[in-house]
Amino acid sequence: MFTKLIAKLLKKKLYKSKITILGDDFVATHDSNSLLESLKWTLHGIHEANATQPEHHKKSISTTNGIYGHICEFRLFNVTRSSITICGYKTPKNEDILFMTEQMVYIPQKILNTLREQDAHLQDLEIMTK
Repeated sequence: MFTKLIAKLLKKKLYKSKITILGDDFVATHDSNSLLESLKWTLHGIHEANATQPEHHKKSISTTNGIYGHICEFRLFNVTRSSITICGYKTPKNEDILFMTEQMVYIPQKILNTLREQDAHLQDLEIMTK
């Protein structure tokens, strides 16, 4: 609750979504106060990026095509090995990065648990992915 108040005072959103395409050295971002909206945007961006990759590029990078999604949460105070951040976005750990292969879509358990805690309607997500 306190974090939401500080974010509102600083005119920052609670979540920053990023789509990273390694081969093109490209990053797209989207800010939102809703984790579900951030997740939808990130999954849509990963899908679109995968669909627009040339065939020779798809085979050369890996099964993920070098396309990854990050959802960074606004934190009042964040400490990592190399930095201290005050009122910034926490970079997700490697296991919390979203990606898509031709066989599956990986959504980290941490994000799903947070959505359940927020009582989000996961049916909205299911409808989008069908």
